[in-house]
Amino acid sequence: MNFNYTPLFLAVENVHSEVVQLLLDSGACANDSADLCNLVNSPYGAYLQHIYGSSPTLEERWSALHMACYKGHVDVVQSLLHKKADIEPLSSNTKVTPLHLAAIAGHNSIIELLLNHQANVDYADSMLYTPLHLAAQRNQGPTVELLLAKKANIEAVCNHAASFTAIQLSVLEGHEDGLRLLLSKNANIGLNKSNHTPLHIACSKESIHMAEILISHKADVNERNSAGWTPLFHPAFNGYLPGVEFLLKAKADVNSTDNKGETALHYASDNGHLSPLELLVSWKGDVNAQDKNKSTPLLKAAASGHLEVAQFLLSKNSDINSLDNTGKSALHLASYRGNLPFVEFLISLKADVNAQDNEQYTPLYRAAVGGHDEVVQFLISSKANVNETKHPLPPVAEAGKESIVRILLSNKADVLAKDPQLYSSLHLATKFGHDSIVRLLVESNAQLEDKIKDCSALLIACAYGRDTITHYLLECKADVNTHQQQNWTPLHFSSDRANIEIVLDLLAHNADPQIENEDQDTPLQIAKDRGHWHVVDAIENYLNANNNQ
Repeated sequence: MNFNYTPLFLAVENVHSEVVQLLLDSGACANDSADLCNLVNSPYGAYLQHIYGSSPTLEERWSALHMACYKGHVDVVQSLLHKKADIEPLSSNTKVTPLHLAAIAGHNSIIELLLNHQANVDYADSMLYTPLHLAAQRNQGPTVELLLAKKANIEAVCNHAASFTAIQLSVLEGHEDGLRLLLSKNANIGLNKSNHTPLHIACSKESIHMAEILISHKADVNERNSAGWTPLFHPAFNGYLPGVEFLLKAKADVNSTDNKGETALHYASDNGHLSPLELLVSWKGDVNAQDKNKSTPLLKAAASGHLEVAQFLLSKNSDINSLDNTGKSALHLASYRGNLPFVEFLISLKADVNAQDNEQYTPLYRAAVGGHDEVVQFLISSKANVNETKHPLPPVAEAGKESIVRILLSNKADVLAKDPQLYSSLHLATKFGHDSIVRLLVESNAQLEDKIKDCSALLIACAYGRDTITHYLLECKADVNTHQQQNWTPLHFSSDRANIEIVLDLLAHNADPQIENEDQDTPLQIAKDRGHWHVVDAIENYLNANNNQ
Protein backbone atom coordinates (compact mmCIF):
# COMPACT_ATOMS: atom_id res chain seq x y z
CA MET A 1 0.00 0.00 0.00
CA ASN A 2 1.36 3.42 -0.89
CA PHE A 3 1.46 5.72 2.12
CA ASN A 4 3.60 8.31 0.27
CA TYR A 5 6.63 7.32 2.36
CA THR A 6 10.06 8.69 1.54
CA PRO A 7 12.88 6.25 0.71
CA LEU A 8 14.26 6.63 4.25
CA PHE A 9 10.89 5.89 5.85
CA LEU A 10 10.41 2.82 3.64
CA ALA A 11 13.89 1.58 4.50
CA VAL A 12 13.17 2.00 8.22
CA GLU A 13 9.83 0.22 7.97
CA ASN A 14 11.31 -2.72 6.09
CA VAL A 15 14.37 -3.09 8.34
CA HIS A 16 16.94 -2.31 5.68
CA SER A 17 19.54 -0.99 8.12
CA GLU A 18 22.32 -0.76 5.53
CA VAL A 19 20.04 1.19 3.20
CA VAL A 20 19.08 3.48 6.09
CA GLN A 21 22.74 4.16 6.81
CA LEU A 22 23.45 4.78 3.11
CA LEU A 23 20.56 7.23 2.80
CA LEU A 24 21.62 9.08 5.95
CA ASP A 25 25.20 9.26 4.72
CA SER A 26 23.84 10.60 1.41
CA GLY A 27 22.10 13.48 3.14
CA ALA A 28 18.64 12.08 3.89
CA CYS A 29 17.02 13.98 6.75
CA ALA A 30 17.10 11.99 10.00
CA ASN A 31 13.82 13.65 10.99
CA ASP A 32 12.00 12.37 7.93
CA SER A 33 8.33 11.78 8.79
CA ALA A 34 5.02 10.44 7.50
CA ASP A 35 1.40 11.38 8.01
CA LEU A 36 0.04 9.76 11.13
CA CYS A 37 -3.37 9.46 9.51
CA ASN A 38 -1.82 6.96 7.11
CA LEU A 39 0.10 5.14 9.80
CA VAL A 40 -2.97 4.66 11.93
CA ASN A 41 -4.30 2.33 9.24
CA SER A 42 -1.17 0.24 9.55
CA PRO A 43 -0.31 -2.21 12.34
CA TYR A 44 2.08 0.31 13.87
CA GLY A 45 -0.56 2.91 14.59
CA ALA A 46 -3.35 0.74 15.93
CA TYR A 47 -2.53 1.50 19.55
CA LEU A 48 -3.33 5.16 18.93
CA GLN A 49 -6.93 4.25 18.28
CA HIS A 50 -6.94 2.25 21.51
CA ILE A 51 -5.67 5.14 23.59
CA TYR A 52 -7.08 8.21 21.87
CA GLY A 53 -10.29 6.75 20.50
CA SER A 54 -10.32 8.63 17.19
CA SER A 55 -8.28 8.97 14.03
CA PRO A 56 -5.42 11.49 14.04
CA THR A 57 -5.59 14.58 11.88
CA LEU A 58 -3.50 15.30 8.80
CA GLU A 59 -1.20 17.56 10.82
CA GLU A 60 0.00 14.69 13.02
CA ARG A 61 3.17 12.91 11.98
CA TRP A 62 5.51 10.09 12.96
CA SER A 63 9.21 10.37 12.37
CA ALA A 64 11.48 7.63 11.09
CA LEU A 65 12.72 7.35 14.69
CA HIS A 66 9.15 6.74 15.93
CA MET A 67 8.82 3.91 13.41
CA ALA A 68 12.18 2.37 14.27
CA CYS A 69 11.45 2.50 18.02
CA TYR A 70 8.04 0.92 17.63
CA LYS A 71 9.40 -1.89 15.41
CA GLY A 72 12.45 -2.49 17.60
CA HIS A 73 15.24 -1.79 15.08
CA VAL A 74 18.17 -1.11 17.42
CA ASP A 75 20.72 -0.57 14.62
CA VAL A 76 18.39 1.80 12.80
CA VAL A 77 17.67 3.72 16.01
CA GLN A 78 21.41 4.06 16.63
CA SER A 79 21.96 5.36 13.10
CA LEU A 80 19.14 7.89 13.40
CA LEU A 81 20.27 9.10 16.83
CA HIS A 82 23.82 9.43 15.53
CA LYS A 83 22.43 11.77 12.87
CA LYS A 84 20.67 13.87 15.55
CA ALA A 85 17.17 12.53 15.02
CA ASP A 86 14.73 14.41 17.27
CA ILE A 87 13.61 12.40 20.31
CA GLU A 88 10.70 14.77 20.96
CA PRO A 89 7.19 14.28 19.51
CA LEU A 90 6.37 15.62 16.05
CA SER A 91 2.64 15.78 16.73
CA SER A 92 1.29 18.61 18.85
CA ASN A 93 -1.98 16.74 19.30
CA THR A 94 -0.97 13.32 20.62
CA LYS A 95 2.52 14.31 21.87
CA VAL A 96 3.70 10.72 21.50
CA THR A 97 7.48 10.37 21.71
CA PRO A 98 9.69 7.56 20.37
CA LEU A 99 10.14 6.52 24.01
CA HIS A 100 6.39 5.96 24.37
CA LEU A 101 6.45 3.62 21.38
CA ALA A 102 9.44 1.67 22.60
CA ALA A 103 7.74 1.27 26.00
CA ILE A 104 4.53 -0.01 24.44
CA ALA A 105 6.44 -2.63 22.46
CA GLY A 106 8.81 -3.50 25.29
CA HIS A 107 12.01 -2.71 23.39
CA ASN A 108 14.31 -2.21 26.36
CA SER A 109 17.55 -1.81 24.42
CA ILE A 110 16.00 1.06 22.50
CA ILE A 111 14.67 2.58 25.72
CA GLU A 112 18.23 2.54 27.09
CA LEU A 113 19.48 4.25 23.93
CA LEU A 114 16.83 6.96 24.08
CA LEU A 115 17.39 7.65 27.77
CA ASN A 116 21.13 7.84 27.17
CA HIS A 117 20.32 10.54 24.60
CA GLN A 118 18.44 12.54 27.26
CA ALA A 119 14.91 11.40 26.50
CA ASN A 120 12.59 12.42 29.35
CA VAL A 121 11.54 9.25 31.17
CA ASP A 122 8.37 10.95 32.47
CA TYR A 123 7.35 12.76 29.29
CA ALA A 124 3.53 12.81 29.22
CA ASP A 125 1.56 12.66 25.99
CA SER A 126 -1.68 14.58 25.43
CA MET A 127 -3.57 12.09 27.62
CA LEU A 128 -0.86 12.40 30.29
CA TYR A 129 0.34 8.86 29.64
CA THR A 130 4.01 8.45 30.48
CA PRO A 131 6.06 5.57 29.07
CA LEU A 132 5.53 3.81 32.44
CA HIS A 133 1.75 3.98 32.08
CA LEU A 134 1.91 2.41 28.63
CA ALA A 135 4.31 -0.31 29.68
CA ALA A 136 2.12 -1.18 32.68
CA GLN A 137 -1.03 -1.14 30.56
CA ARG A 138 0.58 -3.52 28.04
CA ASN A 139 2.02 -5.72 30.81
CA GLN A 140 5.61 -5.13 29.73
CA GLY A 141 7.15 -6.20 33.06
CA PRO A 142 10.87 -5.86 32.19
CA THR A 143 10.16 -2.46 30.67
CA VAL A 144 8.35 -1.34 33.83
CA GLU A 145 11.38 -2.44 35.87
CA LEU A 146 13.76 -0.60 33.56
CA LEU A 147 11.77 2.63 33.62
CA LEU A 148 11.50 2.55 37.40
CA ALA A 149 15.24 1.91 37.63
CA LYS A 150 15.64 5.04 35.52
CA LYS A 151 13.61 6.99 38.13
CA ALA A 152 10.26 7.05 36.34
CA ASN A 153 7.56 8.52 38.58
CA ILE A 154 5.58 5.54 39.83
CA GLU A 155 2.74 7.81 41.02
CA ALA A 156 2.27 9.82 37.81
CA VAL A 157 -1.38 9.97 36.78
CA CYS A 158 -2.80 9.75 33.28
CA ASN A 159 -6.22 10.79 32.02
CA HIS A 160 -7.56 7.26 31.61
CA ALA A 161 -11.12 7.71 32.86
CA ALA A 162 -10.05 9.10 36.23
CA SER A 163 -6.37 9.97 36.65
CA PHE A 164 -5.02 6.44 37.00
CA THR A 165 -1.51 5.49 38.05
CA ALA A 166 0.52 2.63 36.61
CA ILE A 167 -0.63 0.23 39.33
CA GLN A 168 -4.26 1.16 38.74
CA LEU A 169 -3.86 0.49 35.01
CA SER A 170 -2.33 -2.91 35.78
CA VAL A 171 -5.31 -3.78 37.98
CA LEU A 172 -7.76 -2.45 35.40
CA GLU A 173 -6.22 -4.62 32.68
CA GLY A 174 -5.94 -7.66 34.97
CA HIS A 175 -2.15 -7.93 34.81
CA GLU A 176 -1.25 -9.91 37.94
CA ASP A 177 2.50 -9.92 37.23
CA GLY A 178 2.46 -6.18 36.67
CA LEU A 179 0.54 -5.65 39.89
CA ARG A 180 3.00 -7.72 41.92
CA LEU A 181 5.93 -5.91 40.35
CA LEU A 182 4.57 -2.46 41.13
CA LEU A 183 3.67 -3.53 44.67
CA SER A 184 7.27 -4.67 45.13
CA LYS A 185 8.30 -1.14 44.12
CA ASN A 186 6.05 0.36 46.82
CA ALA A 187 3.40 1.79 44.52
CA ASN A 188 0.65 3.58 46.42
CA ILE A 189 -2.44 1.41 46.97
CA GLY A 190 -4.40 4.06 48.82
CA LEU A 191 -6.70 6.78 47.50
CA ASN A 192 -5.13 9.18 45.00
CA LYS A 193 -6.27 11.89 42.58
CA SER A 194 -8.48 9.37 40.78
CA ASN A 195 -10.57 9.03 43.96
CA HIS A 196 -10.32 5.26 43.57
CA THR A 197 -7.97 2.77 45.15
CA PRO A 198 -6.59 -0.19 43.21
CA LEU A 199 -8.83 -2.37 45.41
CA HIS A 200 -11.91 -0.44 44.27
CA ILE A 201 -10.88 -1.04 40.68
CA ALA A 202 -10.28 -4.76 41.24
CA CYS A 203 -13.69 -5.12 42.91
CA SER A 204 -15.46 -3.18 40.16
CA LYS A 205 -13.84 -5.50 37.60
CA GLU A 206 -14.93 -8.58 39.61
CA SER A 207 -11.30 -9.65 39.94
CA ILE A 208 -11.13 -11.48 43.26
CA HIS A 209 -7.59 -12.68 42.66
CA MET A 210 -6.31 -9.13 42.16
CA ALA A 211 -8.23 -8.07 45.27
CA GLU A 212 -6.60 -10.90 47.24
CA ILE A 213 -3.16 -9.71 46.21
CA LEU A 214 -3.94 -6.13 47.23
CA ILE A 215 -5.43 -7.09 50.59
CA SER A 216 -2.40 -9.29 51.28
CA HIS A 217 -0.39 -6.08 50.86
CA LYS A 218 -2.52 -4.29 53.46
CA ALA A 219 -4.99 -2.57 51.14
CA ASP A 220 -7.75 -1.04 53.29
CA VAL A 221 -10.91 -3.05 52.66
CA ASN A 222 -13.04 -0.21 54.07
CA GLU A 223 -11.43 2.79 52.37
CA ARG A 224 -14.04 5.06 50.82
CA ASN A 225 -13.75 6.65 47.38
CA SER A 226 -15.00 10.13 46.47
CA ALA A 227 -18.60 8.88 46.36
CA GLY A 228 -18.18 7.29 49.77
CA TRP A 229 -18.19 3.77 48.35
CA THR A 230 -16.08 1.09 49.98
CA PRO A 231 -14.93 -1.80 47.77
CA LEU A 232 -17.95 -3.82 48.98
CA PHE A 233 -20.34 -1.50 47.16
CA HIS A 234 -19.07 -2.61 43.75
CA PRO A 235 -20.02 -6.31 43.91
CA ALA A 236 -23.22 -5.44 45.80
CA PHE A 237 -24.21 -3.02 43.02
CA ASN A 238 -23.22 -5.47 40.26
CA GLY A 239 -24.72 -8.53 41.93
CA TYR A 240 -21.38 -10.36 42.05
CA LEU A 241 -21.88 -12.84 44.89
CA PRO A 242 -18.28 -14.18 45.09
CA GLY A 243 -17.00 -10.61 45.43
CA VAL A 244 -19.44 -9.83 48.24
CA GLU A 245 -18.49 -13.03 50.06
CA PHE A 246 -14.77 -12.42 49.66
CA LEU A 247 -14.90 -8.87 51.00
CA LEU A 248 -17.12 -9.75 53.94
CA LYS A 249 -14.66 -12.47 54.94
CA ALA A 250 -11.92 -9.85 54.59
CA LYS A 251 -13.75 -7.81 57.26
CA ALA A 252 -15.55 -5.31 55.05
CA ASP A 253 -18.03 -3.21 57.04
CA VAL A 254 -21.44 -4.46 55.88
CA ASN A 255 -23.21 -1.30 57.09
CA SER A 256 -20.78 1.30 55.77
CA THR A 257 -22.62 4.25 54.18
CA ASP A 258 -21.73 6.30 51.12
CA ASN A 259 -22.20 10.04 50.60
CA LYS A 260 -25.93 9.51 50.04
CA GLY A 261 -26.24 7.50 53.23
CA GLU A 262 -26.82 4.30 51.28
CA THR A 263 -25.40 0.93 52.27
CA ALA A 264 -24.48 -2.05 50.14
CA LEU A 265 -27.94 -3.42 51.01
CA HIS A 266 -29.59 -0.42 49.37
CA TYR A 267 -27.76 -1.05 46.10
CA ALA A 268 -28.34 -4.80 46.10
CA SER A 269 -32.06 -4.21 46.76
CA ASP A 270 -32.38 -1.46 44.18
CA ASN A 271 -30.83 -3.67 41.50
CA GLY A 272 -32.69 -6.84 42.47
CA HIS A 273 -29.64 -8.88 43.49
CA LEU A 274 -31.26 -11.33 45.90
CA SER A 275 -28.36 -13.71 46.59
CA PRO A 276 -25.84 -10.96 47.44
CA LEU A 277 -28.52 -9.32 49.58
CA GLU A 278 -29.17 -12.53 51.50
CA LEU A 279 -25.46 -12.82 52.19
CA LEU A 280 -25.20 -9.20 53.35
CA VAL A 281 -28.10 -9.68 55.75
CA SER A 282 -26.58 -12.90 57.09
CA TRP A 283 -23.54 -10.79 58.00
CA LYS A 284 -25.80 -8.50 60.03
CA GLY A 285 -26.60 -5.99 57.33
CA ASP A 286 -29.27 -3.58 58.60
CA VAL A 287 -32.50 -4.21 56.65
CA ASN A 288 -34.00 -0.98 58.01
CA ALA A 289 -31.02 1.29 57.31
CA GLN A 290 -32.15 4.69 56.05
CA ASP A 291 -30.23 6.79 53.54
CA LYS A 292 -30.28 10.59 53.58
CA ASN A 293 -33.71 10.52 51.94
CA LYS A 294 -34.91 8.07 54.62
CA SER A 295 -35.22 5.37 51.99
CA THR A 296 -34.71 1.80 53.22
CA PRO A 297 -33.69 -1.26 51.20
CA LEU A 298 -37.38 -2.24 51.10
CA LEU A 299 -38.34 1.11 49.61
CA LYS A 300 -35.58 0.72 47.01
CA ALA A 301 -36.94 -2.70 46.08
CA ALA A 302 -40.48 -1.34 45.83
CA ALA A 303 -39.43 1.58 43.65
CA SER A 304 -37.58 -0.79 41.31
CA GLY A 305 -40.20 -3.55 41.35
CA HIS A 306 -38.15 -6.40 42.83
CA LEU A 307 -40.78 -8.53 44.58
CA GLU A 308 -38.52 -11.40 45.66
CA VAL A 309 -36.15 -8.93 47.27
CA ALA A 310 -39.06 -7.34 49.16
CA GLN A 311 -40.32 -10.73 50.28
CA PHE A 312 -36.91 -11.58 51.68
CA LEU A 313 -36.48 -8.22 53.43
CA LEU A 314 -39.89 -8.45 55.05
CA SER A 315 -39.09 -11.97 56.22
CA LYS A 316 -36.13 -10.37 58.00
CA ASN A 317 -38.30 -7.83 59.84
CA SER A 318 -38.01 -4.92 57.46
CA ASP A 319 -40.62 -2.29 58.41
CA ILE A 320 -43.46 -2.60 55.89
CA ASN A 321 -44.75 0.89 56.69
CA SER A 322 -41.41 2.72 56.66
CA LEU A 323 -41.58 6.09 54.90
CA ASP A 324 -39.05 8.04 52.89
CA ASN A 325 -38.62 11.79 53.32
CA THR A 326 -41.57 12.43 50.99
CA GLY A 327 -43.78 10.24 53.17
CA LYS A 328 -44.07 7.45 50.61
CA SER A 329 -44.37 3.86 51.76
CA ALA A 330 -43.48 0.74 49.82
CA LEU A 331 -47.17 0.49 48.90
CA HIS A 332 -47.13 4.02 47.44
CA LEU A 333 -44.12 3.15 45.29
CA ALA A 334 -45.41 -0.23 44.12
CA SER A 335 -48.83 1.26 43.35
CA TYR A 336 -47.32 4.05 41.27
CA ARG A 337 -45.34 1.47 39.26
CA GLY A 338 -48.51 -0.55 38.69
CA ASN A 339 -46.89 -3.66 40.09
CA LEU A 340 -49.99 -5.68 41.03
CA PRO A 341 -48.21 -8.76 42.50
CA PHE A 342 -46.09 -6.44 44.64
CA VAL A 343 -49.18 -4.52 45.81
CA GLU A 344 -51.06 -7.74 46.56
CA PHE A 345 -48.15 -9.03 48.61
CA LEU A 346 -47.86 -5.84 50.67
CA ILE A 347 -51.60 -5.74 51.33
CA SER A 348 -51.49 -9.39 52.42
CA LEU A 349 -49.04 -8.29 55.12
CA LYS A 350 -51.35 -5.51 56.31
CA ALA A 351 -49.64 -2.56 54.66
CA ASP A 352 -51.65 0.60 55.32
CA VAL A 353 -53.83 0.92 52.22
CA ASN A 354 -54.85 4.49 53.08
CA ALA A 355 -51.45 5.83 54.13
CA GLN A 356 -50.92 9.43 53.03
CA ASP A 357 -47.59 10.79 51.88
CA ASN A 358 -46.41 14.34 52.55
CA GLU A 359 -48.69 15.62 49.78
CA GLN A 360 -51.64 13.71 51.25
CA TYR A 361 -51.65 11.27 48.35
CA THR A 362 -52.64 7.66 49.01
CA PRO A 363 -51.48 4.52 47.16
CA LEU A 364 -54.84 4.60 45.34
CA TYR A 365 -54.16 8.13 44.13
CA ARG A 366 -50.69 7.12 42.91
CA ALA A 367 -52.02 4.07 41.09
CA ALA A 368 -54.89 6.02 39.52
CA VAL A 369 -52.66 8.83 38.26
CA GLY A 370 -50.23 6.22 36.95
CA GLY A 371 -53.06 4.68 34.91
CA HIS A 372 -52.94 1.24 36.50
CA ASP A 373 -56.49 -0.13 36.27
CA GLU A 374 -55.90 -3.49 37.95
CA VAL A 375 -54.05 -1.97 40.87
CA VAL A 376 -56.78 0.64 41.34
CA GLN A 377 -59.45 -2.06 41.34
CA PHE A 378 -57.49 -4.20 43.79
CA LEU A 379 -56.80 -1.33 46.19
CA ILE A 380 -60.48 -0.39 46.23
CA SER A 381 -61.40 -4.01 46.90
CA SER A 382 -58.91 -3.83 49.79
CA LYS A 383 -60.86 -0.95 51.32
CA ALA A 384 -58.92 1.96 49.87
CA ASN A 385 -60.92 5.15 50.36
CA VAL A 386 -61.80 6.66 46.97
CA ASN A 387 -62.64 9.98 48.64
CA GLU A 388 -59.55 10.69 50.70
CA THR A 389 -58.32 14.28 51.16
CA LYS A 390 -56.62 14.34 47.77
CA HIS A 391 -59.18 12.88 45.37
CA PRO A 392 -57.86 10.81 42.46
CA LEU A 393 -60.83 11.56 40.19
CA PRO A 394 -59.88 15.11 39.02
CA PRO A 395 -56.32 14.31 37.86
CA VAL A 396 -57.48 11.08 36.23
CA ALA A 397 -60.23 12.95 34.38
CA GLU A 398 -57.69 15.56 33.30
CA ALA A 399 -55.36 12.86 31.97
CA GLY A 400 -58.15 11.18 29.99
CA LYS A 401 -57.90 7.82 31.75
CA GLU A 402 -61.46 6.74 31.02
CA SER A 403 -61.26 3.20 32.38
CA ILE A 404 -60.07 4.45 35.75
CA VAL A 405 -62.73 7.16 35.81
CA ARG A 406 -65.30 4.39 35.35
CA ILE A 407 -63.81 2.33 38.18
CA LEU A 408 -63.77 5.29 40.55
CA LEU A 409 -67.30 6.42 39.72
CA SER A 410 -68.64 2.88 40.04
CA ASN A 411 -67.14 2.83 43.53
CA LYS A 412 -68.86 6.03 44.61
CA ALA A 413 -66.05 8.49 44.04
CA ASP A 414 -67.24 12.04 44.68
CA VAL A 415 -68.03 13.44 41.24
CA LEU A 416 -67.94 16.96 42.72
CA ALA A 417 -64.42 16.58 44.18
CA LYS A 418 -61.98 19.39 43.37
CA ASP A 419 -58.25 19.40 42.74
CA PRO A 420 -55.93 21.74 44.72
CA GLN A 421 -56.70 24.56 42.25
CA LEU A 422 -60.44 23.98 42.81
CA TYR A 423 -61.07 22.54 39.35
CA SER A 424 -63.68 19.80 39.29
CA SER A 425 -63.32 16.65 37.22
CA LEU A 426 -65.86 18.08 34.75
CA HIS A 427 -63.87 21.30 34.36
CA LEU A 428 -60.67 19.36 33.67
CA ALA A 429 -62.16 16.80 31.30
CA THR A 430 -63.80 19.66 29.39
CA LYS A 431 -60.65 21.76 29.23
CA PHE A 432 -58.58 18.89 27.83
CA GLY A 433 -61.24 17.67 25.43
CA HIS A 434 -62.04 14.24 26.86
CA ASP A 435 -65.54 13.88 25.38
CA SER A 436 -66.42 10.43 26.73
CA ILE A 437 -65.28 11.32 30.24
CA VAL A 438 -67.43 14.46 30.21
CA ARG A 439 -70.42 12.25 29.39
CA LEU A 440 -69.54 9.83 32.20
CA LEU A 441 -69.28 12.66 34.70
CA VAL A 442 -72.52 14.33 33.66
CA GLU A 443 -74.31 10.98 33.78
CA SER A 444 -72.93 10.65 37.32
CA ASN A 445 -74.56 13.95 38.30
CA ALA A 446 -71.67 16.35 37.85
CA GLN A 447 -72.96 19.90 38.27
CA LEU A 448 -73.09 21.70 34.94
CA GLU A 449 -73.11 25.14 36.53
CA ASP A 450 -70.31 24.55 39.02
CA LYS A 451 -67.71 27.26 38.38
CA ILE A 452 -63.96 27.68 38.70
CA LYS A 453 -62.88 31.32 38.57
CA ASP A 454 -66.47 32.06 37.52
CA CYS A 455 -66.19 29.70 34.55
CA SER A 456 -68.66 26.86 34.05
CA ALA A 457 -67.92 23.80 31.95
CA LEU A 458 -69.74 25.37 28.99
CA LEU A 459 -67.64 28.53 29.20
CA ILE A 460 -64.48 26.41 29.32
CA ALA A 461 -65.62 24.33 26.34
CA CYS A 462 -66.25 27.45 24.25
CA ALA A 463 -63.03 29.15 25.37
CA TYR A 464 -60.96 26.09 24.36
CA GLY A 465 -62.91 25.24 21.22
CA ARG A 466 -64.18 21.86 22.42
CA ASP A 467 -67.00 21.58 19.90
CA THR A 468 -68.30 18.08 20.68
CA ILE A 469 -68.38 18.82 24.39
CA THR A 470 -70.12 22.15 23.78
CA HIS A 471 -72.86 20.43 21.74
CA TYR A 472 -73.31 17.83 24.46
CA LEU A 473 -73.48 20.36 27.30
CA LEU A 474 -76.07 22.39 25.39
CA GLU A 475 -78.15 19.23 24.92
CA CYS A 476 -77.90 18.77 28.69
CA LYS A 477 -79.37 22.25 29.11
CA ALA A 478 -76.29 23.99 30.44
CA ASP A 479 -76.89 27.71 30.99
CA VAL A 480 -76.22 29.19 27.56
CA ASN A 481 -75.87 32.73 28.91
CA THR A 482 -73.63 32.00 31.87
CA HIS A 483 -70.72 34.41 32.22
CA GLN A 484 -67.37 34.75 33.93
CA GLN A 485 -65.74 37.62 35.84
CA GLN A 486 -65.33 39.89 32.81
CA ASN A 487 -68.91 39.08 31.81
CA TRP A 488 -67.90 37.02 28.81
CA THR A 489 -70.56 34.51 27.78
CA PRO A 490 -70.08 31.33 25.72
CA LEU A 491 -71.13 33.37 22.68
CA HIS A 492 -68.41 35.95 23.36
CA PHE A 493 -65.75 33.22 23.39
CA SER A 494 -67.05 31.48 20.28
CA SER A 495 -67.33 34.77 18.38
CA ASP A 496 -63.77 35.61 19.39
CA ARG A 497 -62.57 32.22 18.07
CA ALA A 498 -64.62 32.59 14.85
CA ASN A 499 -66.17 29.20 15.60
CA ILE A 500 -69.21 29.55 13.35
CA GLU A 501 -70.59 26.06 14.06
CA ILE A 502 -70.67 26.70 17.81
CA VAL A 503 -71.98 30.24 17.33
CA LEU A 504 -74.93 28.84 15.39
CA ASP A 505 -75.49 26.11 17.99
CA LEU A 506 -75.43 28.65 20.82
CA LEU A 507 -77.88 30.90 19.00
CA ALA A 508 -80.12 27.90 18.34
CA HIS A 509 -80.15 27.35 22.11
CA ASN A 510 -81.19 30.97 22.71
CA ALA A 511 -77.84 32.54 23.49
CA ASP A 512 -78.29 36.29 23.93
CA PRO A 513 -76.09 38.14 21.39
CA GLN A 514 -76.78 41.49 23.06
CA ILE A 515 -75.12 40.81 26.43
CA GLU A 516 -72.19 43.17 26.97
CA ASN A 517 -68.96 42.20 28.64
CA GLU A 518 -67.18 44.54 31.07
CA ASP A 519 -65.78 46.48 28.08
CA GLN A 520 -69.34 46.93 26.83
CA ASP A 521 -68.66 44.71 23.84
CA THR A 522 -71.35 42.35 22.60
CA PRO A 523 -70.45 39.12 20.78
CA LEU A 524 -71.38 40.93 17.55
CA GLN A 525 -68.93 43.75 18.27
CA ILE A 526 -66.14 41.30 19.07
CA ALA A 527 -66.73 39.49 15.77
CA LYS A 528 -66.61 42.81 13.91
CA ASP A 529 -63.43 43.90 15.70
CA ARG A 530 -61.74 40.61 14.80
CA GLY A 531 -62.94 40.69 11.19
CA HIS A 532 -64.90 37.45 11.55
CA TRP A 533 -67.51 38.42 8.97
CA HIS A 534 -69.19 35.02 8.69
CA VAL A 535 -69.87 35.24 12.45
CA VAL A 536 -71.11 38.81 12.05
CA ASP A 537 -73.53 37.66 9.35
CA ALA A 538 -74.81 34.80 11.51
CA ILE A 539 -75.48 37.03 14.52
CA GLU A 540 -77.08 39.80 12.46
CA ASN A 541 -79.32 37.27 10.69
CA TYR A 542 -80.36 35.92 14.09
CA LEU A 543 -81.14 39.43 15.39
CA ASN A 544 -83.08 40.34 12.26
CA ALA A 545 -85.10 37.14 12.41
CA ASN A 546 -86.01 37.78 16.04
CA ASN A 547 -86.89 41.43 15.36
CA ASN A 548 -89.26 40.40 12.59
CA GLN A 549 -91.18 38.03 14.83
